[in-house]
Amino acid sequence: MKLILLRHALAVSKDAAACTFDAERQLDPQGRRHAAAAADFLRDRGLCPSRILSSPFRRSSETANALRDALGGEVEAVTSLAPGAGLDDLFNAIGADLQTPATVAAVLHEPDVGHMLTALLMPGDQPFPLSVYPGDVFALHIECRDGQSRAVPFAFYSPMREGN
Repeated sequence: MKLILLRHALAVSKDAAACTFDAERQLDPQGRRHAAAAADFLRDRGLCPSRILSSPFRRSSETANALRDALGGEVEAVTSLAPGAGLDDLFNAIGADLQTPATVAAVLHEPDVGHMLTALLMPGDQPFPLSVYPGDVFALHIECRDGQSRAVPFAFYSPMREGN
């Protein structure tokens, strides 16, 4: 399968959001532009997910909705993908699609994305070598056999590194 891991786009600060709970923070204007740029990047590479899994936090769901609006697919808010989610949580949410040629996107939080990339790509206990910025996109081929997963990265985009 093809897995697209995204860190949610840039959100307003808790103070600027005037919200009680961190989960309520929305994307700021730059974050909305970054989410649209991430969708453009995926569309230009023919990566249109049939499913877009999202943390239930507002900033993640807004990022996921931007992808859906540009690329199609269905957005699914998954409680187990809230901050603190691990690779097992993600694979459980993906379910049977792990064994198919499907393209699935997941909009998550940091440090979760970095931990998942480390588990998928780094041998031993090496940390993932890049900081994961808001709006970053990592596209991976995932193959699962005999209870083991193997990942091969094939595309990366960072709107903040691009200066957008």
